Amino acid sequence: MPRMIFPVLAYLVLAACVLLGVADPLYLDIPARAQLAFAGLVGLAVGGIAPRILRGWMAWLALSAVAWIGIGFAHGLGHLAYLLPAALSVGLAAGLIAWRLPRERRYWRPVPLLAGAAAVLALALLAEPRPRPAVYRPPAFHPFTAPAYTLHLLDGKTIHSRSLGRKTVVLAFWATWCAPCREELPLLQKLYAAHYRSNPDVVFYLVDVADGVDTPSKARAFLKKHGITLPSAFDAQGKLMDDLRLPSELPTRVVIGTDGKLNYRAIGYGSYASGFPALRKAIKSSRNVSAAR
Repeated sequence: MPRMIFPVLAYLVLAACVLLGVADPLYLDIPARAQLAFAGLVGLAVGGIAPRILRGWMAWLALSAVAWIGIGFAHGLGHLAYLLPAALSVGLAAGLIAWRLPRERRYWRPVPLLAGAAAVLALALLAEPRPRPAVYRPPAFHPFTAPAYTLHLLDGKTIHSRSLGRKTVVLAFWATWCAPCREELPLLQKLYAAHYRSNPDVVFYLVDVADGVDTPSKARAFLKKHGITLPSAFDAQGKLMDDLRLPSELPTRVVIGTDGKLNYRAIGYGSYASGFPALRKAIKSSRNVSAAR
């Protein structure tokens, strides 16, 4: 029975590594530094366990496999895609060195463990938090004619601004990692359902700004989970925000009127509870422009 403990622990460690990998796709809110510490502990455990249950080249193969698993699961985590595998590798090295020291030198074991902990701590200090939405007052905004643009929707359709004709277009820029966006999207959905669903001249499009973190499948899963049915485009490089002269802050809402001008821009996460009065006023103003012409 005692010999079975090590394989069981090894499987538990690998399961923990899997949990770390799915934390982001499942929107588990685990701080970056906690993920790094966890990756270091996973590596330390595997570095200590694998040589006890495997021999020779098999142990090294197992360690390499776990390291590559860590790299694969870290894909899509932005800056953590580089730091997580590094923390995992530090833990592996510390565990391997500490637990393979001869018995007569086991009193040296704390040295590699402390060195590994210091290295993981250094990596944690490098782990800057993901960008957070701005709450500052943006610089003065002046309406301008919006350039032609294309929306690549998550359902595979492509919408070009020319095909929208003389419709009022509301664009809401968001991302799955943006906490205020998660609050905003259901309220935008309610706003559209209550005031604009039956109005064919007003269209809403969400735009996921990937920022190296999101993927189309992640965005689709997020919208489905939260019951958001507004059509959403995917902008991997943030090109549309650049074209519309928008700062790279989320959430951001804009209105492009029937005259083709971007006449409203809102950055940050204010006035949700009051039903987006400024946004509704901007939409109404854009329709009045159409009527006047």
